[in-house]
Amino acid sequence: MIAILDFGVGNITSIYNMLKRIGLQSQITNNPIEIESSTSSYYPVLEVLIIV
Repeated sequence: MIAILDFGVGNITSIYNMLKRIGLQSQITNNPIEIESSTSSYYPVLEVLIIV
């Protein structure tokens, strides 16, 4: 699961839809527990995908 961090800026819904279109599970969240339990995190403000 990829956590898309919701900072309240940017068009993160388009990122969610793009990941869904290519078959990747993701969720938009600002919950620290969900972010920590995800396999990857996407920081839309920084345009960075971190894979753990």
